[in-house]
Order: sequence, then C-alpha cells, then structure tokens
Amino acid sequence: MFSRVRRTYARIGGLLALGQTPHPPSKKKSRVVVPVSSLSRLTAAGISTALSLSDDVVAVRVCFTDAEDEAADVSFRDRWEQWHPNVPLITLPSVHRAIAPPIVKYLCELEADDTYQQLVVLIPEVQPKRFWYYLLFNQRGVILDRAIRRGTANVVLCRLRYRLEQIVPGAGAAGSADPVAAASSPKHG
Repeated sequence: MFSRVRRTYARIGGLLALGQTPHPPSKKKSRVVVPVSSLSRLTAAGISTALSLSDDVVAVRVCFTDAEDEAADVSFRDRWEQWHPNVPLITLPSVHRAIAPPIVKYLCELEADDTYQQLVVLIPEVQPKRFWYYLLFNQRGVILDRAIRRGTANVVLCRLRYRLEQIVPGAGAAGSADPVAAASSPKHG
C-alpha cells in the first residue's frame, strides 16, 4: 500500500514538475463571470473583486420563464442600470427552476467560442460567523461550484467568501458598500 502512495505522489510530482523551474508567468486574455441574484453588498464585493482580476467582466442572472419572474428581472435590470457598475448584465433564461444548467451552458458556449484563454467564475457567497449559520443561507455557491466543475472543461472557479462581520452597522450611504443605497443617494459634486 505504501508503495502505491509513493508512486501516486511521484506521478503527481511529475505532472506538477516539482523541483523544476517553471516557465515565467504570463498574462492571459480572460473573462470573469459573476453570477448575481440581487443587488447587495455581496454583489458589490463580487463585482469589485472581479474588476480587480480582469477588465472583461460580465454579470449573469438566471430568470425563470414565468410572468412574475420576468417582471422581477425587468425591475432588477432597471436597478442594475441605476447602480452603474460598468459591467454588462446578461440574463439567462431557464424553463426549470434551476440556476446551474443555464450558467453551465453559457460557460460551455464561451469555451467553445475560444475567444478567451482563461474563463474565471467568481461566486460571491456569505461566510457566516458560526458554522451552523450555513443552514440559514441558500447553498447557491456549492450548487454552482459542483455543476461548473462537472459541466465545463477549463474554467477557474473562485469563491469569494464575504464575512458578515465586515459590515459596519450604521454606516450611511456615503460610507457603505451598499450598491442600492449608493445608487439612490444624491451625488454631491
């Protein structure tokens, strides 16, 4: 058994070229895709982080094909435009009430297009203070992570853990990272 473990480590070491000097790093043409579902501090943190990784960032939102959700999507788009994140918003339709398949399909189309050398999906998610708080939040990040890993060939996944402790209670619209408050507050010049 130990010889198998040793062979496995040797094989992995060979694949990673451990002990050898790799080629110098190079910048690749990349696109960062950020799944969003609402406007919040979490969304702002995700978009800001994505913009720090690449100049080519797109936000994607899944819209279900019922009249109520389509109306909510129109409202969301209006709020997105008022927010001015300077990031395009793409709405992906879904017949079924599932968010992962439309996002995976979109990523597969980007992979097939071969325009980008690197596709990055940045999934913003809440990191609760206590482990059992995870039960209170949806598991969108876990679901997307698993579906993207299974359904795509060469996508880099980043999961941005947003700590709720970062929020300072009582910070007004001017000092907060709240995109909705910032978009609706008057600008002083």
